[in-house]
Amino acid sequence: MNVTKDVQIIEAATMPYNFAGSAIAQGRDIGQINRLSSWKPTAFEPLWLLLSGATDPPKYIYISDRRTRHIPGVSSGTFLPGVNRDLTNVEDAVGTKLFNTVKDLYLTKSAALEHITKLFEKCKSKMFKPMLYYTGHGEIGTGNWCFADGTISIQEIFNMVPVGMYYPMVFSDACYSGHWANFCLHKDIAGFHCLAACPEYSTAIDTKVAAVVSFIMASREILEDLIERLTSQLKLTKATLQSTREELRDLKESLQIQEREHKRVVREMVAMTENESKLVGERDSAREAAKKAWEKVAEMEARGEFGKRNIKEQSASPMRMKPEKFSGSGNDTD
Repeated sequence: MNVTKDVQIIEAATMPYNFAGSAIAQGRDIGQINRLSSWKPTAFEPLWLLLSGATDPPKYIYISDRRTRHIPGVSSGTFLPGVNRDLTNVEDAVGTKLFNTVKDLYLTKSAALEHITKLFEKCKSKMFKPMLYYTGHGEIGTGNWCFADGTISIQEIFNMVPVGMYYPMVFSDACYSGHWANFCLHKDIAGFHCLAACPEYSTAIDTKVAAVVSFIMASREILEDLIERLTSQLKLTKATLQSTREELRDLKESLQIQEREHKRVVREMVAMTENESKLVGERDSAREAAKKAWEKVAEMEARGEFGKRNIKEQSASPMRMKPEKFSGSGNDTD
C-alpha cells in the first residue's frame, strides 16, 4: 500500500470544497479557447506546446475518470476522443503560435519533460512567452499530469524555468488542476500563472450537451459578429442619411436662390417686352408720319408746286458775286 497516496485520497475526500479556478484575473471570456484572441492571456509573443497524457497511467497513480453530469457513475466516453477534441480546439485557437503538439497515448514522463525543455530553450532564445497546455488525467490530491511511467508536478515545471526566460503560463485541462492554480497563487510571481479546468478537489466534467453548448457558443459569436456588422452598417447609413439631408438642404437653398433669380429675370423680361412694345409703337408712328410726308411731297410734285417753290426761293436769295483777281502792281495779267 502506498501510504502517501492513501493519505492524499483521504485528504481529498475530507478537505472543504474550495474553488481554486485560475491564478489569473477572471473575465467574461477567460477560459474560452474559442475566444482566445479576445481575452489575450499574455501581452508578450506566445509560443504554445500542447501535451496529452497517457491513456492508462501506472496503477499506483490514483486518478478519477471524467464523468457525465447527467448520468452519475457513467464514463463520458473513451479517453482518445476527448483528448483529440481538446487538442484540435486549442490548435485552432493558437494558429501559427504553435511550437508543437504531442499526442502519444503512451507518452512517458521523460519524453514530456524533454518537450517542455525544448519549448523553454526556444522561448529563451527568441524571448517568447511559453504557453504550456495539458489535457489528460490529473492525479487525485495533486492535479499532477499523468504519463505512462509517472507524473509531472507544477513544482517540477517551476524548477525547470531557466534564468532569462519569461515564466510560463500553464493551462491544465485535468481533474484536480485547481492544486496547480493554488501553487501559482501562493508563489505570487508576476507572469507565473495557471488556468485550471476545475477546483482542487473536483474532477473535470464533460457533459452530454457539450456539442450543443459549442454550437450555442459558436452561434453566439456569429450573432455578435452579425450585430457588430449591422451596427457598423447602421452607423454608416445614419452618416449617409445625415450627409444626404445636408445635401438636400443645400440643394433647397440653391433652388430658392435660383427661383428668386428666375423671378427677377422674368420681371426684367416683362419690362423689356413692354419697352419693346412701346418702341415698336413709336417706330410704327414714325413710319406712318414719314409715309404721309412722302405722299404729300409726291402730291406737290405732281401739281408742280414743288418746282415753283424752288424758283421763288432762288429769286429771293441774294446774288453772290465772284471776287476779282488783282495783283499788287495794278496790272492785270492772264
